[in-house]
Amino acid sequence: LTTDHKRGCTYRFADESFDAYESIFDLYVPLESARKICFHPRIVRFLELLFECRPTAMQQLLFQRSNGHHPHQDTAYVCIERPMQLAATWVALEDVVAGRGELTYYEGSHRLPHMRFADGSKRFADGIDDEPTTRQLLLERCAERGCTKRDFLAEAGDVFLWAADLVHGSNPRTRPEAETR
Repeated sequence: LTTDHKRGCTYRFADESFDAYESIFDLYVPLESARKICFHPRIVRFLELLFECRPTAMQQLLFQRSNGHHPHQDTAYVCIERPMQLAATWVALEDVVAGRGELTYYEGSHRLPHMRFADGSKRFADGIDDEPTTRQLLLERCAERGCTKRDFLAEAGDVFLWAADLVHGSNPRTRPEAETR
């Protein structure tokens, strides 16, 4: 299963037209190597201490190349019953080079007032909620609260762990398209 942003869809089953800019979902299910990363003892222990329970893995994505995510909060798109009990981890499998669509985030943005959508929830609804307006509002709130934009130029093995509402995305690519993230 892969993302399918270029066709305007959330995901699709991979086939011979697989696009290396799309992300692969949940490799921890079939691959032991992905499980070793996802369930690394230090990551699991940190999350156990944070949430006072054993974490559940869900929606693991392998980014081969940046797919240009705009700034967003995961609670708008990762739909779970209790959205504030979500934490995300990002593990660098190689050194990150500026200009390849590196991860960017807004420091302290997880403390912004909750973003509510048309139905009153924290969940974005395609066709009902307006993504450009939401993105602009998030960036305005970040500016008002002094949330500084930071880039994460990780080295292989570095882990970035963030709270559910941290505003984050990908910087635009400025280096050759063939280069991995």
